[in-house]
Amino acid sequence: MGVAVGENAISARFTGAQWLLSVGRTPLVRVDTRAEAEASGRQLATALGLRFEPSGVVD
Repeated sequence: MGVAVGENAISARFTGAQWLLSVGRTPLVRVDTRAEAEASGRQLATALGLRFEPSGVVD
């Protein structure tokens, strides 16, 4: 069984109003700024032993 892309990483995506941090398709937290998204994403990734992958805009 393979691992889907993003399942072992925290991703940050801009939704047009807020930044959404998630693991795979599971949303974890929303923040207001890119700086908050990057800081929180890195902290969550470190705490959970995952990678952090900042990305782009959610479709």
